[in-house]
Amino acid sequence: MAARQPIVFKHDSALGDAPAHKLFDLTDAKHRNDTKPPRSFGDYVITVGKEPNGVTIEEKI
Repeated sequence: MAARQPIVFKHDSALGDAPAHKLFDLTDAKHRNDTKPPRSFGDYVITVGKEPNGVTIEEKI
């Protein structure tokens, strides 16, 4: 498997400002066309919700 769109969560404090499970729940991958099976990464729409206070989200690609 190859990483295609890394999403980085940066916290303002060294101990973290939000638990990992809440940050992972912010990300979602939806299939663009439900009538055809996905064949590539481009067949998906990746969305990231609003970051909590003290956390910055960076999409690397």
